[in-house]
This record gives sequence, C-alpha cells and structure tokens, in this order.
Amino acid sequence: MLIGLAYAMEGEIDSLIGSCGASKLEDRAGMQVYQIRPGILAYAGGIGKVNAAMSAQYFIDRYRPDWIVNAGVAGSFLDLPIGTVVAVESFVQHDVDTSPMGDPVGFVSTVNQIRFETSDFDRLQNILRELNVPFLPGTVATGDCFMTPGTRAEWVKSTFQPTLCEMEGGAIAQVCLRSGVKFAALKSVSDRLTSGKNSEEYFNFASAMERLNRVVLPVAQALLGAGGEPKAPAMTIKSFQVDHTTLLPGLYLSRRDGDVSTYDLRFKRPNTGDLLTNSELHSVEHLLAAILRNGPARDGIVYFGPMGCQTGFYLLTDSGVLTDADVVELVKSACREALDYDGPMPGKSARECGNYANLSLSAAKNVISGYLSVISGWDESRLDY
Repeated sequence: MLIGLAYAMEGEIDSLIGSCGASKLEDRAGMQVYQIRPGILAYAGGIGKVNAAMSAQYFIDRYRPDWIVNAGVAGSFLDLPIGTVVAVESFVQHDVDTSPMGDPVGFVSTVNQIRFETSDFDRLQNILRELNVPFLPGTVATGDCFMTPGTRAEWVKSTFQPTLCEMEGGAIAQVCLRSGVKFAALKSVSDRLTSGKNSEEYFNFASAMERLNRVVLPVAQALLGAGGEPKAPAMTIKSFQVDHTTLLPGLYLSRRDGDVSTYDLRFKRPNTGDLLTNSELHSVEHLLAAILRNGPARDGIVYFGPMGCQTGFYLLTDSGVLTDADVVELVKSACREALDYDGPMPGKSARECGNYANLSLSAAKNVISGYLSVISGWDESRLDY
C-alpha cells in the first residue's frame, strides 16, 4: 500500500520533512517528491487548481498510490482559532460557473457533480478520535483566488455553506475521482474571513502547518496500517516518465547525470507500429557512431547507440565540452555528413562486427534523411519533451 501526502507549498511541507528526516526522490517540473516513511511519500505540487491537478495526476501516474491525503492551510468562514484541524467531508469548486447553460453554480461537467466527497470519511474521523486529536468536520470551497472579506466571500458562503476556503483541494479531489484513487483531506485554519486582518494572519501559516503536520503523519500511518504492507514506489527509470503516447519524432534532452547529458534522437513515433528494422538500427549506429567519434567534437562524445524499442538512438555527451546548442548542431551536421558519405560502411567485416551481413549503407541513409528533415529547424529551445 502507498499513500501520497499532497501539499501546495514547500513551506507547508517543511515541518514534516524536518521532523522525520525525509529524503527527496525527485524534482520534476517544479514538483518536489519526498520519501517520508516506507509506504508514505509527500509532494509539494504548487499553488492553485491547475498546479494541484497537474501534480496529482503526475503523482498518480508515476507512483500508483492507493490514497492521496491533501494537507494544507485554509481560510475559515467561521471564527475558529488559528490552527484548528478540520477533517474535510467534501469539496466544492466555487469558481466553476456554467449557469448560462442551465447548470447550477459549481456544477463540474464531465463528472457532472457539485460536491466531491472524500473517501471513507467515518474512518478518518475514527482515526482522529483514536489519536485524541481535536477536530471539526467541514466542507471546503476551492477556487483560484485568495479569499478576503467582502462581496465574493459572502456569496461563496451563502451559496455553498463551506467551513473553509482554499485553492487546491477540490482539484485534487476531482483528479482522484477520475483516476479511481481514494482521497482524504486535513486542513488547518491559517486565517479567518471574520477578521479584517485575515491576510496578515495568513502569513503566519507555518505555525498552523506545524500543528497539522504532527497529525498528518500518524493519520497516514493509521491508514497504511489498515491497508496491509507498505509498497515501494513503482519500479521505474527516468526515460519511463516520458509520455510515449504523445511523443513525436525529434531531438530531446533526456537527462543529465553530473557532466553526462543524454539526448533522445527519436526517429519514429512510439507505439504506432512504424519501427526501425534491425538492419536500419544497426546501420545507422555504425555510420553515425563512426562520424561522431572521428569528427571535431569527438572529445565530447561518450556514447551513441540504439533504443531497444526500435524508435531511435541515445547520444551521451560530456556537457563540459558540448553545450545543448552544440549538440543540436552536431546532430544535424553528422546527419548531413552521413548523407554525403560514399565510402564503405564503417565496421562492415566479420572481424569488426558481430553481425556484419546485417549492415546496409543505403538503409542507413534512407532513415537518416527522413530524420534530418524532422530536425532541420530544431534548436536548443525545443529540447524539452
């Protein structure tokens, strides 16, 4: 079993990390993921609904959690003490409005509902009681605005009757619903809309989060203990994190490991059935490797070789010698040199190659020509997947 603790800001997660000696697993697209305990990970996904939804879906796809527990601060429509723990029973999204189409305010199309109920809410309440944690059950209104006292706040209060307001939980609830992942939420009151100084109160949210984080981990451990053995994060490597269902032919930076940069020379679109044949892979490898390793940039070349999926090649370079811009131009020039080459296929003998009869200069040139037409206008700004 695996549980993900979802936060918006690094400042919200700091006290948890500091108290348990967490280790960072990755930092991707501004999203930091930490190992808290066996079977318990935490991440800071960013402020607002788009960041919350993006990070939740990435976390689900990457780690396959059984639960996501959203923890964070929120403003209160009630005059509650700062630091009050609220166990969230449901979320609404106050900034969704398709009422001109005949829908009620807050109605979220596709899932066709207004309220997003959390999973096993009675169980969450029982866990908090067993832990002797004072709490208040409540509903949270999510929307992309920092709520302050005024007309908007009064409208949200009268329309949805929420206990709290914040900017992420409702989006995470929607993602979990569509992905079939259990979802729970614990909030700590950081500021009160009953006060004219709620903005000032908010900037002391670290103390409210410190109190909440003393609760979040025992709750996660209780959920974990009731669900069987902890499971490790899904076995994966960096290249598996690329969405191969949308990846197009091109030239991409795959990863950096110290001074070694790995580039993805993607000749074919994955999973379409249009693959490089074994002879094409083998032939391009011989021809381009010979050109790259004998050219003026040879001191910066670490490795060039084929992908097992038969859609392209990996080029590894020394980033202390070759910049991203250098590599883009190097790949283009190597392809042009390959097309102009009219000598014997490099390494085409039984002494030099383990399958020399499988090599074809014309096959290599044919696929290199097609690839060069794809990357002819490429520059370093297009290296991101």
